[in-house]
Amino acid sequence: MSDSTSQGVNKIDASSEVVNSSEVEKAMGLSKQAWEFANAGKLEEAIYLFEQSLNIDTQSVYIVNRYTTFLIRNNYYQEAKKIFQDFLIKYPNTIDILVKYANFLLDLNEVDSALTLFVDILKTDPKNILVLVNYAEIAYKAKKYDLTCSLCEIILSKDNKNWLIRNIYANSLAIQGCKEKAYSVFSSSLLLLADQQFEQPKKTTLRSKYTKLLTDYIEALFLNENKDEITNVFSCCFSHELFSNSLKSGYGSMKMSFLSSFIKEIRLRNIYKNLAKIFLNFWINENPTNSTILINYLDYVLQAKKPDRNKFFEIYEIWLEIEPNNIDILTVYANSLANDNKRERALELFEKIYRLDFNNIAITNEYINTLLVCNCEKKALDIVENLLGIVSVTNKNIYKFADLFLEKNKCNEAIILFEKISNKNKTNIIQSLIDYINYLIKNNNFESTIFLFEYLLNLEDKNTYILYRYASVLLQCEDYKKAYDIFDRYLEIDKYNISILNQYANALVKQGSYAKALELFSFSLELDDRDVRTLTCYANALFKVGEYEKSLHILEINIQLEPYNIITLTNYANTLIKLERFTEAFAVFEKAIQENPCDIHILRSYAKSLTDYGDVDKAFHFFEIALSINNTDSRIINDYSSLLIQYEKWSILAKINPHKPYFRLKYAQYLEREGDYESALSQLLGIGLATQKTYHANIIRLNLGRLYYRLGQIDLGKQFFEEAIANSDEQDKTILYAARSLLATNPNSQEAINLLRQIQEDSPLYAEAMKAIALNADEETSYELFGADEEQIDDIEMLYRAMYHKIGNEIAVLRSISYRLLRRMEGEHPLVKEIVNDFEKLQQGIASQRANEKAAIAGISHSNYKQLIEIVSKTAHDISDEVNNQLAVIESKTRRAMRKLTTEDSQYQQFEKLLLQLKITQKAINDLKSINEGKTIRRNRFLVHRLFEKWEPENWTSQPRIDGVRIRLDIRNPDSEFNGDEEKIKSILNELVENSLKHNYGNSNLSIRMYSSDLINPSDISSPTIPGDRKFLYIEFTDNGQGIPNDKKEWIFQPLKTTSPEDKGSGLGLFIARKTIKKMGGQIREVGEAGKGVRFQIYLPYLSSNALQ
Repeated sequence: MSDSTSQGVNKIDASSEVVNSSEVEKAMGLSKQAWEFANAGKLEEAIYLFEQSLNIDTQSVYIVNRYTTFLIRNNYYQEAKKIFQDFLIKYPNTIDILVKYANFLLDLNEVDSALTLFVDILKTDPKNILVLVNYAEIAYKAKKYDLTCSLCEIILSKDNKNWLIRNIYANSLAIQGCKEKAYSVFSSSLLLLADQQFEQPKKTTLRSKYTKLLTDYIEALFLNENKDEITNVFSCCFSHELFSNSLKSGYGSMKMSFLSSFIKEIRLRNIYKNLAKIFLNFWINENPTNSTILINYLDYVLQAKKPDRNKFFEIYEIWLEIEPNNIDILTVYANSLANDNKRERALELFEKIYRLDFNNIAITNEYINTLLVCNCEKKALDIVENLLGIVSVTNKNIYKFADLFLEKNKCNEAIILFEKISNKNKTNIIQSLIDYINYLIKNNNFESTIFLFEYLLNLEDKNTYILYRYASVLLQCEDYKKAYDIFDRYLEIDKYNISILNQYANALVKQGSYAKALELFSFSLELDDRDVRTLTCYANALFKVGEYEKSLHILEINIQLEPYNIITLTNYANTLIKLERFTEAFAVFEKAIQENPCDIHILRSYAKSLTDYGDVDKAFHFFEIALSINNTDSRIINDYSSLLIQYEKWSILAKINPHKPYFRLKYAQYLEREGDYESALSQLLGIGLATQKTYHANIIRLNLGRLYYRLGQIDLGKQFFEEAIANSDEQDKTILYAARSLLATNPNSQEAINLLRQIQEDSPLYAEAMKAIALNADEETSYELFGADEEQIDDIEMLYRAMYHKIGNEIAVLRSISYRLLRRMEGEHPLVKEIVNDFEKLQQGIASQRANEKAAIAGISHSNYKQLIEIVSKTAHDISDEVNNQLAVIESKTRRAMRKLTTEDSQYQQFEKLLLQLKITQKAINDLKSINEGKTIRRNRFLVHRLFEKWEPENWTSQPRIDGVRIRLDIRNPDSEFNGDEEKIKSILNELVENSLKHNYGNSNLSIRMYSSDLINPSDISSPTIPGDRKFLYIEFTDNGQGIPNDKKEWIFQPLKTTSPEDKGSGLGLFIARKTIKKMGGQIREVGEAGKGVRFQIYLPYLSSNALQ
């Protein structure tokens, strides 16, 4: 698109419809998504989204551009045409789309249609420059040169400085044969652009325009065989005042920029080689510095390995036609060819350079290197030999030649080289090779020496110096087996060399071959029992095999020889530690530190020994001293860090390891537990998330999210949680962690519950998510997720209906007993008659209230949880209160009647039956009330042992027994203070005891155990990595009875499910227990093994005020 064209981008007619910003944004988003689908090869999806975006914003040039590009790219030409046409009907003056459509038509060879587009617009606006300019461009592309010239003349009459139109005009004239006029336009255009270019030398676009115009001009001249004029054009360009002074005026890179731009332009032309030759002829003769500029440019582009680099090699070839013996050009070109694996041509050029300048060692090196790569060893050797015979070559240069041979694994050739420079004299060869080997060792090039050592040993196999150096190199290369062979060969020649014996022994120790090593050390001491080095190494070897007493004896000898040798003292102290002679060891350490208080090796060893001894505080002290001397020593940092991790000293760890995110994270979690959320946040924000692995970055994000929640900055907290979940490869795991983090800040967080509900049933973490929900969800969510199974209970109202039925049965029994009493009483008994009438009224009252409830809930859906619960709860509350009140009255009347009888009276036993049945009925009423009132938790502070008072023997020395059953208590936290509903927890424990007795009736060996302790972050219901997790009161109830079948472990907690004998259970005990525990934020479950007894686990969270005492 031309400069002029660009001014018309996205200009829509003022009369067009207005699209609001939100719609524009939506359309733009859809189009971007469509483009992504298109790039992914999802064509149908892309088309659908493009259509949607265009329907929303019909005037978007951006969307039309993207959509048509996609259609054209995928050969949907008719569809693209329709989009262009529909848009231009609505918005005919949108130049961008007009030009794009015209070019599209040209590509389809529909030239007339393309030109007609502009003709139609010009009919209504003949002076529109933008339309005229683009019309001229299209006409030129369509090869309508007459039309192009006419349009250009109209445009230039109004805008004489439009370089693009000038260029099109000049090219059209040249093609039509109007040479002189074309040259005139080219020339004036160049002058015009030159002025603009040198006034703004850093404008790349101006330079590109200039070189394009210049290249067009030169190409036109060349095609018209006007070569002399080409030189004149170049001369005019370079004679421009500003160009010729560019280097002086601060624009030293101007020539390089021009060169780059011009070569880039001529590379696109078919007559590239011809234009390049003409240009190079002029360029290298115009100024002596131009050759250097050209070499630097070519070297740069060839190193960049551009795909079209062959054209740059062609420039070198053209240049060599002009200057065939220019060594600088030959050298750079040859090296470039060699680097590009064009070795055949590179060798030709190196050979030529070598002939021109055989004294140039650097170039000869490159030549030899290339010869060796091409496996031309003989030629390489000939060149080296020839060079040695002509010029004086230093050892440094010889070594370079030898290095070249060794690098290419041409070892024999390297040997031949040294043989030649030594005139094949054995002594000279050996010395030359030893000198070269020492040079290689100095440069850590050990591998290359091995072949040379083998060659030397073939010349002189008993040379101890060669054997010693060879063995040392083999140890460096970790070729121990070969090294041992060389040591053995050395000792066959000289078995009394203590240095060799020690070196050999130390190598054996390093490889764990202690037996032979100890023999060698012992033999060395026989030779010299006061050799400190031998004594030290021997003691170390004995220490490693556990011979601590022997090691100590050797070290004591060493201390006598050198009483203040720090290494010996340290080793002595470490050996004493192994023998558990700590007091002596610490005295030695103290002595060593007095001698050298800044020796970090001693300080570290002392600190480690103190750690092993258990004197942690003192170990901390000496580690700190060591770090104050050298805070970068990795051994000190690692040892100190291990100790700090063991004792969770995260603040110090974060200080000494500032670049280790793990320690920062742990310190932040420690600060969070302490309640210093701001400081914790500061630690985590100091970790660069971008530098972490995805998994580690997500852990940090989750911790950041939780901290922001704690600080009340909910939006930031939510942002970090969402980022963690979005970036996670294990999204369910991250969701679970995020939810637990939220629950740590707020146990009743609905947001956490919502997160947990995202985890699908087929996820391996679904069970954990449901546990967390069960532990923390409100009633409504629990009802939705864990509500009654419709196959078991049609609706929640049935729970109450069944209880009413049970109460009705109990009252019927009571009424029956009272009737029997009345019949057996001699004469009238008004009190008993009242009791009978009371039972009849009670039955009628229950029936009336149940009828009212039934009418109230008749039209209520199960989904309307709150309203349903409200009605049935109120009815249950009213019935339970009324029945309880009436039963209390009846009980009072019964007792009054019994006071008139003696225990021997026949009616007395009937009254006792009536009282017993009254108690059973009252229990059923209490169960009903428990369902309704279980949601009300009455908290109080109490010591844990009070929960078990009922079963505690007064002296704690014997085991309590109930109905002959042994009950054992294991209370690990009797004095912990818990804030909860004491009575409800006692009732739950009592329910468990009674259930055990009922379900194992007749088991004379029945044993019950109740266990209690405090747990921090129990692993199966809490996340131990989240700071601030809660402390739980854990109660475990077990017996050795029949247990619960696996398929009944959840069933037993459902309402009205009981296996108790008739009239001994309501089926609500465990249902109420779970409901009550859940209201206290806890959890109960049964995990025993069927046939081996029950095992109930109860988790009750401490409140935050007494969470961590």
